[in-house]
Amino acid sequence: MSLDVQIEYESDIDELIERYSSLSFLKSIQLREDASISWDRESGTTYDLQVIFIGKTGYGKSTTLNSIIGNRVFETNDVSSCTKKLHSAEYKLHSKKPYYFSLCDLPGVGESTEADERYLEWYRDILLKSNCVVYVLRADQRDFTIDEKIFSSLFQNQAEKKKVIIALNYADKVEPINRKYPFQPSEAQLINLRNRVNQVSQVFDIQRGNILFYSAGEQYNMKILINAIGGVIQQQYKLLRKEILKNCSMPENQ
Repeated sequence: MSLDVQIEYESDIDELIERYSSLSFLKSIQLREDASISWDRESGTTYDLQVIFIGKTGYGKSTTLNSIIGNRVFETNDVSSCTKKLHSAEYKLHSKKPYYFSLCDLPGVGESTEADERYLEWYRDILLKSNCVVYVLRADQRDFTIDEKIFSSLFQNQAEKKKVIIALNYADKVEPINRKYPFQPSEAQLINLRNRVNQVSQVFDIQRGNILFYSAGEQYNMKILINAIGGVIQQQYKLLRKEILKNCSMPENQ
């Protein structure tokens, strides 16, 4: 299945680094120019370091991306899915080479079985081209049945889960709700949020270190989310470089 991609925003990586200094390492990354990370654009072939956001409709993926970017470039709607194709924000990594850092919003699942099956095909395709996956859940939800089914069909083993961050949005909606501004969770909320992290770790069989809670609407823990994304990218990049060096050192007759 071909992916229908719509670029919503384009800029230079310096703009994003100005907002999040922890991403400054992106400027030194040298991408490998092969088909596994290539995209065909009107201007020609590009190579993307890609972060994708997936999850059910209404979990706040688009709002999260708008918060990261600092602009309302992804359409949001709390009732119905606004994302019917892959939407992306693109940051140029190199002035002379076609290298990009991409933040991608995929269609939300959970609307219908037929739509989910179609979107899951997209998910599997795009996962192969992605360096980091942010699976968005709601921190105030209790039933993970649909998400567990989707997650287990996409990530079969711990190696695949290493590039996944489970991000629990709407931390501010967790009981007992408080009205502090700017939002900071109370001790009681923190206990419930940490319990939710433990629950998610067990249900999705993923390490607690790959799970965090935040609130895109309240701008709470957004830097924590960005730092986690950067950490996964650096880890995946090191693994890739190690594999490349290993292959280069192998005798030609092997």
